[in-house]
Formats: sequence, structure tokens, C-alpha cells
Amino acid sequence: MQPLSIQVQTVFAELAERVAAREAGRTIARLSGFFTQKEVRDGRYWYFKTSIPGRGQHEYYLGAETPALRRLIDAHREGRSGEELEEAEITRLCAMLRAAGANCVDSTAISKRLSRERTRNSR
Repeated sequence: MQPLSIQVQTVFAELAERVAAREAGRTIARLSGFFTQKEVRDGRYWYFKTSIPGRGQHEYYLGAETPALRRLIDAHREGRSGEELEEAEITRLCAMLRAAGANCVDSTAISKRLSRERTRNSR
């Protein structure tokens, strides 16, 4: 098996970033709440605060600031999920990877795999 070129690796990294941001959007897209950021010496990190009836206020970690996460935040603030735009972009990136010879599955399968990996890593 041939190693993937740096260009293909970069496309894959962008795809992984977009899928992770999309997963974060799924969990907060329908919640009322607000985004907060925390500056740490090595960067800016985003959280989503919401109130859950009977349980009080909760804060969810979304991750380090990335262009994909900023689009998610902007879309939520504008009252839209942005999911359709992200789905199209994920499909485009998968097509680029396939054309370059990489094995790539549809975005739903990628989302499920990343979700499983996050769950496994949080244990």
C-alpha cells in the first residue's frame, strides 16, 4: 500500500475537522443556550452553555477554535444548523479522497466512527 501524499493527508485532516464540528452541531443544534470561549496560553477553546430543566446549567466542551467550529457557532447564532452546507462539503472532500486513491466511506459512517473513538478515548 502506497503512503498518501501530503495533499491527500491535508484533505483528510480537513474532513476529520468538519465531521467533528458537525457532530458537535448535532448535539447543540436544537438546544437553547450560548457559546463561551476561554483563552488559554496555547489557544482559544469553545464551550456551549445551556440550562436543562431540573438539572441546572451545563457547559459542554466543543474544542479548540477552528474555521469549521466558527461556522457552526455562526450558524447557531443565526438560527440555522448549517448541516446541509457541511454535508455537501463533506461529500466533496470524500470525493476528492476517493479520486486520490484513498478509501473513504460516506459521511454518516465517518461520523459514527469518530463518535465511537471519542467515547473510547474519554474512558
